[in-house]
Amino acid sequence: MMVPTSTMDPEVQLRLPLDVPAEQDLLNQPVFPLIHAIKKDVEERIDASLSWDQLNAVDVNYSIFRPLVFKYAKLRNYAIVYACLVVRTHFIESASQDLAFAPLKLTRADACELLALKLLRRFTGNSDNPVDLFSVLTVSWDPLQGCPDSCMSDIREITGEDIRNADRVSALEIAISSEAKRFIASPLVQTCITDIYNGRVVFSAPATRGSILADNYKQRHVQVYDVHNTPWLDHYRLRVPRYRGIMEFVDFAILLFLFVLCLHNKSFSTMNWSEIVFIIFAFGFLLDELTAALEHGWDIYIQNMWNGFDLAFATIFIVYLGCRCRGLVKDDFWWNDLAYDILACGACILFPRLAFFAIKNNLIILALQGMIAEFFVFIMLAAVCFSGLLFTLWTLSRGSATWNLRKIAWLMTQVWFGNTFLSFTVAESFHPIFGPILMVMFAALSNTLLITIMISILSNTFARINEHASEEYLYQFAISTIEGVKSDALFSYQPPFNILALLFLYPLSTCLSPRQLHTANVFLIRITSFPQLIVIGVYERCFAPGSRFIATTKAAGSSMFDSVSRQFRLFESFMGTSRDDVMGAIFEIDVPPSVTNAFSTEDDREPGMEDSAEFGKAQEPDETRQGRPEIVLSPTPRRSRSRTSRTYREEQPPNSPLARLFGTVRQRAISAQGDALGDIRKIGEAMENLKEAAMPGDKLRQEIKELSERQPIDFEGEVNLFHFVLLRSVGKGAFGKVRVVQHKQTRDLYALKYINKAKCVKMKAVANIIQERRLLEEASHELISIGFNLRYAFQDDENCFFVLDLMLGGDLRFHLERLGSLSEDTVRFYVAEIASALTFLHDKRIIHRDLKPDNILLDEKGHAHITDLNIAVHYSERRMLTGVAGSMAYMAPEVLTKKGYTYTIDWWSLGVCAYELIFGKRPFRGKTNSDLTHAITRDSLKFPEDASAKCSREGMYVLMGLLERDTTRRLGCKPNGEGFEELKKQGWFKNFDWDRLEDKELEPPFVPDSKRANFDATHELEELLLEDNPLKARPRKANQDVTQMSAEMRQMEEQFTSYDYRKMKRRSYYPHNHIVSSATGTSTSRPSTPANQTDSRMASVDVMPPLPATKMVPLEKAEAMT
Repeated sequence: MMVPTSTMDPEVQLRLPLDVPAEQDLLNQPVFPLIHAIKKDVEERIDASLSWDQLNAVDVNYSIFRPLVFKYAKLRNYAIVYACLVVRTHFIESASQDLAFAPLKLTRADACELLALKLLRRFTGNSDNPVDLFSVLTVSWDPLQGCPDSCMSDIREITGEDIRNADRVSALEIAISSEAKRFIASPLVQTCITDIYNGRVVFSAPATRGSILADNYKQRHVQVYDVHNTPWLDHYRLRVPRYRGIMEFVDFAILLFLFVLCLHNKSFSTMNWSEIVFIIFAFGFLLDELTAALEHGWDIYIQNMWNGFDLAFATIFIVYLGCRCRGLVKDDFWWNDLAYDILACGACILFPRLAFFAIKNNLIILALQGMIAEFFVFIMLAAVCFSGLLFTLWTLSRGSATWNLRKIAWLMTQVWFGNTFLSFTVAESFHPIFGPILMVMFAALSNTLLITIMISILSNTFARINEHASEEYLYQFAISTIEGVKSDALFSYQPPFNILALLFLYPLSTCLSPRQLHTANVFLIRITSFPQLIVIGVYERCFAPGSRFIATTKAAGSSMFDSVSRQFRLFESFMGTSRDDVMGAIFEIDVPPSVTNAFSTEDDREPGMEDSAEFGKAQEPDETRQGRPEIVLSPTPRRSRSRTSRTYREEQPPNSPLARLFGTVRQRAISAQGDALGDIRKIGEAMENLKEAAMPGDKLRQEIKELSERQPIDFEGEVNLFHFVLLRSVGKGAFGKVRVVQHKQTRDLYALKYINKAKCVKMKAVANIIQERRLLEEASHELISIGFNLRYAFQDDENCFFVLDLMLGGDLRFHLERLGSLSEDTVRFYVAEIASALTFLHDKRIIHRDLKPDNILLDEKGHAHITDLNIAVHYSERRMLTGVAGSMAYMAPEVLTKKGYTYTIDWWSLGVCAYELIFGKRPFRGKTNSDLTHAITRDSLKFPEDASAKCSREGMYVLMGLLERDTTRRLGCKPNGEGFEELKKQGWFKNFDWDRLEDKELEPPFVPDSKRANFDATHELEELLLEDNPLKARPRKANQDVTQMSAEMRQMEEQFTSYDYRKMKRRSYYPHNHIVSSATGTSTSRPSTPANQTDSRMASVDVMPPLPATKMVPLEKAEAMT
């Protein structure tokens, strides 16, 4: 709502912000959903530990960060950088709690910092308003803004606090508290910090609940300061960090002078005037430090190394004052003398603290903080190590009048710092035999080994700080700058006037309105700081860079210089000519297109080769904006304002499965990533053209090689990769990938999962692959809801291949995150289908062990299918399994307690999935693994407050039955198939046609959108641009010498056998490899399991015949797209 100018407060009228979004618009921008969306994307895309340089690599940038930047930049949400830094803080905190995955967590934290930096460049680069940069970095946000009520209640239960008035912080404060030094050291952030430091940009954050005396009346938006539209006595200029630093220097000089005067005029009986003035001034200094710490929090306050010196002096002063008061009250000379001695120690801090104002940018000063900290840690460790020697020497010398514990400790300290000869002269006084031996050992260790280690540690610390000295300085500069931007009323007063303001304003704050308190505060500030405000006003109007007086003086001097004859311009001969100004002016003008087009060709102007970085930039209007004063900000790189317009042809909705697969992906990629993805595809085509334009000899040799590899396709022989057409890449895991293929003879579409053998051996996952190969063949069944119907299996010299049924509907996790929750009818249908599939697996003596929404795929009609047998195992009632495997949130209690389990754990996981699909959250949750384990094994099952609106009473009974901790009473767990029959008889499945369900004749209540692709399109982009060795059909080498292979490679060659569902007979791998049934039939007899079958944790295999003990590494969820 616009406020009429005639009724606007004069102070507010002078300080209208420039093109800053309205406060109501900022309050409507979601923050909580944005934080969780970024966290989810980072966790899904970053699954390996990488360094900062690796994160900045070109391939990682194009495959991971570029799509995310396009995704979030188009939101135009001012909280985007804040959200990235909040997620970074979360990953850093979780890294300290989960040490096993600490490197991965820290990599994700660095990824969030890099993403924030890229989004900041994108956000501000697409804007004509320079204030956008400052708004993104300095606007304070509430992390719960946009949080749903259900999540709000959960957060309130976890914190146990009133979270309605949570403290709001800005992106800059989050960056400082999380030590995002690379982000802070970036040019854009430093531009903002420098302008705040110099006072060119003015903003004030609202005072927090920790403020001593808050003055939140007339909170100002980010604004560019214009000296000509502000009053002379502008009290806000006292908060400019540059001026504040000068005044702090003067305050320290006065404090040091009073400190020396107090020690010079000692009075043991009473306090003289110099001591009283010093105590008052020191109290003002303490109040100023306390205000700074409470305003921005101790976590930011202690990051500044100078605040450590201030805290040390404050501690010395408080101890001095306590001793001095005790001495005066009791008239005790000893306490008074001790007080002055303690105060004298403060000179060790005050003198260098004042000198540091002049040399605070020095590298040595920056290195001292880290080196002193490591030095004290090393000394403490050495003291602990030698405490045993101290006790030994004290024991040996017991009864001696020469030595006591204090004297021995002082002797060891002298030896430690170099007085080695003392240890030799007094060694025998401890013990004639053991004394010399112990003292020689101590002298050798302390003066040779430990001193060498300490010097090496400190040298490495200095080298590390020296390497990042620039970042460290800019980080300290950011802390001191942000500390200067405070809304606490006491901060605008200089010591000791802040004590007067506290005594005068604090009682008034309880009875005055905010406006009246603000008026009284401004009046008192202008009275107590009148000289400072006059000096600042004169300087900014007459002597500051860009002021009218300086500009007029320069213009007059330049005119006078130009009027002098050239032969008298001796000064120019010494200082140089103006050629630098000319060269700079060349790039400041707008050049007509005809000038540059004279050297261009048609190929150079190909649309596919245009700079994709120009996407999304707004065109600059022809006429300049009126009514805005000329603004002088820190220089920023000039950017081109041109924008290339592109038009895309509208496509009709696809009809066939193949058209839907590729047509919808193309439409989704265009709508999600805009022109950038099209440009990248053009770049890829251009790269292919460059390859074709290589030297004729290379091209000829390549063609000869391809011709030699071509051979007729024998569809009657063993299946191989030549039988398939390679189509789109749709998934990627730790060492395997998934892509869509088409059989050349039948034209059927399948999902091809291929695993690199070398990576498989390197990650010690050979047993996993063979295990999965066997279980896939054993479990393949067309009439049950199994998503891993194995069609073909084969291998070449580099990869192992699985060809499986293709599911185009995506997994349930994708739909759950998109919809929030599913209807009860939909979940009931999926529970029935998955229960039928689990019964089939359990009849085959197979436990899935990792049932979750991520591993439940939908076909294009909406039927559910189980996938991912990577950690599935065979089981036997004669030997319970005890290995901990699967996803912890879906594990049954008997898995976590390691008391032994069988197929019953799958029914528990089904209950967790059903609960999550209906209510949008899991039944048992915890912040840490121990909390989650306690919740699963101990906490009672609770339903949400709105459970009755989402689920019927019969459905809740089924959920309670599946989530029963007693396996003898758990629904579905009765032996010999009786559990499944018990499930069918539940009231939730009344009138449910199970026969039509198994025949896939029931119509699913939920059908995936056929106009969208339910997988990430960036996998294809990554395969196009970044894959060094793309998948290609190659013939196998003839007559390979198996004896020369490693044991793991030989194991894959021998046990990863070829499989063709059309003509092979499925074999059981226990006990004697006899034929069970054909591929299209079913087995009616349950195969037996050997008694010596062993269980595995995640690091072993439960199959027969026994395989070599090889570490199992679960495949990633992305591989389970099949």
